[in-house]
Amino acid sequence: MEKKTPIRTASSRIGLGLVRVVRNAAAFSIFLALTGLLINRSLPIPSIPTVQAKLERIKEAPDKYNTLFIGSSRIYRQIAPHLFDQLAADRGLATISFNAGVDGMRAPEDGFFFDQILKLHPKGLRWIFVELNELRLPVNRRQRGSSRAVYWHDWPRMVLLFREALAARKSTSPSGIYRELQLPIGDFREHLGLFVQNMSNLGESAPLMEALFHPHRRRIYRAPLGAEEDGFLEVPNWHGMSPQTRVIYERALEGRLRNQRVTPSDFGSAPSQDALWGMIDKIEALGATPILLIAPTTAPKNFAPKPRNGRSPLVFDFSNLDEYADLYEEQYRMDGEHLNTAGAEIFTRHICARFAQLAKP
Repeated sequence: MEKKTPIRTASSRIGLGLVRVVRNAAAFSIFLALTGLLINRSLPIPSIPTVQAKLERIKEAPDKYNTLFIGSSRIYRQIAPHLFDQLAADRGLATISFNAGVDGMRAPEDGFFFDQILKLHPKGLRWIFVELNELRLPVNRRQRGSSRAVYWHDWPRMVLLFREALAARKSTSPSGIYRELQLPIGDFREHLGLFVQNMSNLGESAPLMEALFHPHRRRIYRAPLGAEEDGFLEVPNWHGMSPQTRVIYERALEGRLRNQRVTPSDFGSAPSQDALWGMIDKIEALGATPILLIAPTTAPKNFAPKPRNGRSPLVFDFSNLDEYADLYEEQYRMDGEHLNTAGAEIFTRHICARFAQLAKP
């Protein structure tokens, strides 16, 4: 008996066509994602002047330094390693330090940056100072549209940011949850776009071509390393606070003097603590000692490490207005968040004095 071939209707042919289109699109998307991930892992990070300069300097002699300072502009422009080393030597301590601070660097970017340092396999590190900062969910508006906003968005950082977005939820009703998460989820959506851009290497054809055809030719930016090339950058052309900045600073300082001479500590969110303790664990795995820094600011509260498994890391807190009154004198300030170059020298001296008590033979 002759076997009949089933007759396919127009609708069935259209359905099969759609299935093929979806299947092929999915396969192509997976191929692109895996290819992008492979390229992303093999490429150096984009040419971001300060970030690259700091990593290149460490890469030149990864075993040279035994002391690192990591953080934002409150580290980058406020701790002078050449002075720190001189003061340490006067106290019988041998340190070779480097300022790895970068303007605007907060969690979780600082964790990614530290991971890049670890990839250089430094073997001589004994002390690593880390500025205490909570996770920052909103994208830095000054970095939008730049490689700086993109380069650190990897899977571990995205997990932390997603958890941070959900940490805002306190309500139990659907409408309350929607209101509370609307803004943080919007911020996370922006990070998701940056993550896709980073993983797909969009706009990074130049680094790819350079890595393929000129692997030894990398632009090295020396200016961000400062006059002593130790990573400290002085504040240029400072002529005092503007009238508006002075008013803001004096009001904030007056409020601190009246209500909070010692700034209260805040543990922040669970993801912020996890990001911090992730860095602490990696530092200790190197055989180094983590020292957490709270810079002298007029902030109403300070992010602090929450003890974990019976462990409490060392914290150098310079927010006490009585103990460190000189750091709050207007002649040494840029504003409520930053010291000028003269203030940076005093700050470096205070840090070394605390450090000497810890590290003295």
